[in-house]
Amino acid sequence: MALQSLDRLVATASEKELAVIDEIVKDRDEFVVMTNLASQYESELLRTPQSNNIRRGLAWVMALARVELGAMRAGFTDVRNPFELVPPSRYEFAEYVEIMVDSARTHYLALGNDPNAHLYARWNQAPIKPGRMPTDAQVLTERQAIAYARRTVLASQFVDAVESLGKTQLSADQYVQLQQAKQHLASLKSAIVYRVLGLGIEVSSGTNTALDGGTVLGPVTGLGGLPPATEK
Repeated sequence: MALQSLDRLVATASEKELAVIDEIVKDRDEFVVMTNLASQYESELLRTPQSNNIRRGLAWVMALARVELGAMRAGFTDVRNPFELVPPSRYEFAEYVEIMVDSARTHYLALGNDPNAHLYARWNQAPIKPGRMPTDAQVLTERQAIAYARRTVLASQFVDAVESLGKTQLSADQYVQLQQAKQHLASLKSAIVYRVLGLGIEVSSGTNTALDGGTVLGPVTGLGGLPPATEK
């Protein structure tokens, strides 16, 4: 509802009125938006030059609100293409794209640097044991596995949304990076859902690969030298 009200405001306000509103928002620290959060990970995945992490203004606040609303739907509903339900207006489109790319990078790379995700990924080559946790994953509870499955779905939705946003703007190298990320996330989700949690019936694509082989979440272009997984 807040976004709907802000959309009406942007649509009806004059340029001078919007400029005044924008200055008011910029002057309030509680409306600061932090970007480039993926910079904590050394990776070339969709990397773009960033001068700083602090963004101010109405457009940034609206863009962040749209991304967060889409993320909630992606993580907690079965809605297809959740980010398309609240698409950005022209007013904050550039800011929205920057936050979406940074969010996709952050969620994907966070999984790639998580030892638990590595543990789950290795089960792509284990025998399927429906209904119970793998022996060496007992330290990870069922609730934790469900949480990691949700994280993987969320990261996948971000990557899909970025691919859709950048259809005409992605370079060939960036497109390849996104396809790698999608494959890695799909494989991780398969490992957690079918092999760890034992839910449903796995349909093999013939592309499942082990983490230790350097693919599922390993040191590919998009991850830039992930350390090897450690045993729990």
